[in-house]
Amino acid sequence: MWGAVFLIAVSSSMSSMAWSRSPSYVLPVVDDSSYSYGSYYRPFEVPGEISEGVTVSNLLRVAGDLWFARSVGEGMLITCGRLSEVTGTDTCALLESNDCRGLWDFLVTHLSVRDDLDGSFGLVPGLQCLDWYDGDSLSYSFDYGYDAFQSIWNISEFDISKKSSKPLSPADFINPYDPCSKSGIEKANNIVFAMLDWLGPSVLDTKSYNTLDQSHSICSIVRYLLSTNTKDVYENVIDVLKLILADIFEALQPLNVCALIDESELNDLETDVVGVSKTLLAELSDMSEDELCRFLAEEQTRDEYLETAKTVLSNALFMLHDKETCNNVLEIVAPLDRHHFLYTITGFKLWVKSERNEFCSEAEQAYSASSPYVPKPYQLPPGVDLKKVTPFEVEGEFLPGLTFVDLMRIEGAAFNSDKLVDSVALTCTVFVDFAASVMGKPDDFDVESLCRLAGNRELEALEDLCVAEYSASDDQKYYPDRPVGLRLFNPVSVAIFASHEIFGINDISKDEICPAADAALKDSVETVLLEFATIFITEILPSADGFCEHWDEVMCYLKPYCPLPGPTTNPPENSWYTQSVLVPEYMEQDNAAFDEAVSKLTYFISMATGFDGREEACAFIASAIDPLSGRGDKEAAQILRDRIFEIIYDADRCSLLLDAGLSLVEEKDVEYILTGGNTNLVYQLTGYQTSEEFCQEVEGAFTVNTAGGGRVAYKLLADVTLQRLKRAARSIKYPAV
Repeated sequence: MWGAVFLIAVSSSMSSMAWSRSPSYVLPVVDDSSYSYGSYYRPFEVPGEISEGVTVSNLLRVAGDLWFARSVGEGMLITCGRLSEVTGTDTCALLESNDCRGLWDFLVTHLSVRDDLDGSFGLVPGLQCLDWYDGDSLSYSFDYGYDAFQSIWNISEFDISKKSSKPLSPADFINPYDPCSKSGIEKANNIVFAMLDWLGPSVLDTKSYNTLDQSHSICSIVRYLLSTNTKDVYENVIDVLKLILADIFEALQPLNVCALIDESELNDLETDVVGVSKTLLAELSDMSEDELCRFLAEEQTRDEYLETAKTVLSNALFMLHDKETCNNVLEIVAPLDRHHFLYTITGFKLWVKSERNEFCSEAEQAYSASSPYVPKPYQLPPGVDLKKVTPFEVEGEFLPGLTFVDLMRIEGAAFNSDKLVDSVALTCTVFVDFAASVMGKPDDFDVESLCRLAGNRELEALEDLCVAEYSASDDQKYYPDRPVGLRLFNPVSVAIFASHEIFGINDISKDEICPAADAALKDSVETVLLEFATIFITEILPSADGFCEHWDEVMCYLKPYCPLPGPTTNPPENSWYTQSVLVPEYMEQDNAAFDEAVSKLTYFISMATGFDGREEACAFIASAIDPLSGRGDKEAAQILRDRIFEIIYDADRCSLLLDAGLSLVEEKDVEYILTGGNTNLVYQLTGYQTSEEFCQEVEGAFTVNTAGGGRVAYKLLADVTLQRLKRAARSIKYPAV
C-alpha cells in the first residue's frame, strides 16, 4: 500500500508548472555536477533521504496534499508544484498544458514505441497487415502487438509471403483487423474488451510463457462459464460475435457485394450457392434481398451494423428453436442439397415440404422448455462392434439406437438447464457409461471423475482437475512439481481491466485514452485509488485462496528441504523461478530460516489486513470466494481494502506494521543500510527516531484536523497556489515533440 502511495505522489508530480514562489518544504534540485563516472548516491545514506534532497518526510506531505485534493487534476498541479525543481519545468509545463494528445505524441515519439502517433496498441498479438501484392504473392507482417501476457511493450514484425496460384479477388484484401489500417487494431481491441466484460482479466492471461499460469487462466474461465446460466452463455457469445460480424459488414461496404456478384461470371453451382447465401442472409437478417443489398452497399452507422449482426446471429443460433424460422431456412437451403447430405444426417427428406415441417416440429419440441425428454444412459446394442460402426450409415442415425432427433433432444435439454455445468452433467448422464466402456480408464484422463464432479457441481475440484490435466506435460520442463495453489498474479492484465471498468476505455489509443483521462481528472485521487484497489483486491482473492488452501504443498515446494510428503523433497536444479524469484537467498539456506521468515511474513500480512493470524485471514478469503464461479466477491474486497487503508489513519497499527515489515529485512542488508555508526533502522529509513513518531506523521498527513486548523489553512494555500500555477503555465513555452 505504501508503494502505491509513493508511486502516486511521484507520478502525479509530473503534471504542473514551477511555482513563482516556492513553499518552505519544496524539494531541492539535485546537483550531480560533482559526481564522477561510477559514483552514485546511495538511498538512505542520509537518514530518511531517498535521494539527495528527497526525504520521506517531504514525500509524506506531498502524498497527503494529493489525497486531499478536490480532483486528480488539482492534485497533479499541486504536487508538480511541490516537485517542479526535481522534475523540471518542461515536464510540468507539458502536463500542465492539459493537452493529453500532445503528451501522447511526446511519449510515443520519445519512447520510440511505434511510428503511427494516432494508432492503437493492440491487445491481440500477431495481427497481419497487407504490405504489398504484385499479382503473384501477398506479403504480410505482424505489426505492433501489445502483449500484456509477456511484456508491457512487445513490438515485433515478421515478413512472410503467401503464394497465390490464381488472381486474387477484391475480397482477399478485406481484413477488418488489418493493423496497418486506421481502425484495424481498434476493432480487434473492442472484441477483447467485450470479452473482458464477460470473462474478466483472465482473458489477457490465456497466453503465457508458463503452461501452469496459462492453464490457471483458461481453467478459471472454464469454471466461471460452468457457473453461469446456460442461456446467458448464449447471449454473451452473441454479444461478442456480433462485433465480428458487424466489422465484416462494414469492411464489405466499399465492395458493393451484390453488384459485384451480378457482374461476375459464375457457373451454375456457383450461381446457386451465391443466390442461396444471399437469400439465407436476407432471411436471417429479417430483410428482403433488395433491402439487404442496400444495407451492404450503403454506409451505415455502427449501431445499425451491430443491430443487424445481432439479428442474424440470434436467428442462426436459435433457428431450430422456432418452427417458422426453421422451415424458412431449410426451404432456402434444400435446393443446394443435391447429394442428400442433410437427409443422411437428419433422416428427413427436407426437400419435401411435409417432412421438412415434421422435422421442424421435432426440433421446436426438443428445444422447448416443456420438452418431455428425460435423459437416460446410452449403450451400444449387444453384439455391436463400435469399430465396424460408421456414423449415419443408416440415414438419421448417429450411432446404433441414437438418432439425430435424439441428439437434438439432448442438446435442447442441456440448453434449458439452469447452469452450464448442469448441461455438462446432463450430457454425462447420457454418454458417461458409453465413453467409459469405449475409453476404459486411461491414465491421462478419467471421464467418470469429470462427470461425477459436474453432477455434484464441484466446480473447484473441476478447476483443479482442469489445471492438472492441462499443464501435466509441458509445465514440468520449467516448473517441476509446482503445486496448483501457487498461482501467480498478472498486475498488467488487471490494470487494463481496471482502466476499462473505471474509465470506460475500450482501446489503447489517444482517441480513447484522452477523453477518459479528462474525465478521470475531475474525480478525487481518493475515489480513483480506492476503485483501483477494489478491483485489484477482487482479482487477487482467488490467487490468495489457492495459496491458503494448498498452504502445506506450497510451503513444501518452496522450502530448501521438505521432510513432509509433498510435491518435492528438494527443488530441482531447473526450478530457477523458485530459487531466484519466489524465495529470497537467506530463506534457501535451511528450513529453520525459511520457517522463521514465513512466520514474520504472515504476521506482517495479517497486521496489514487487520486479522489476528493466517488462519483468520484465510478463513475470510475463503468466505469471499464464490463457491461456484471461483471469483472474488467485490463487497468482501471493499472490506479488505478499507482495513488496509485504515492504516494511514491509525498510528498505533501503522507502527506495529512498520516494525513487522522491518523485521523482514535481512541482517546483511541492515548492516549495509545503517551508516555513520547509527544502529536505529527506523531512523535510517524514515528520518524519525521511532516507528511511533513516523506513524504520527503519517496519520497527520492523511487526517483533516479542523480543530487545529492546519488542514483548513492548507486548503486555502492550495487554492492560491493552484491559481498561481495556472498563470505561470501560460508563460512557459510548450516543449517541442
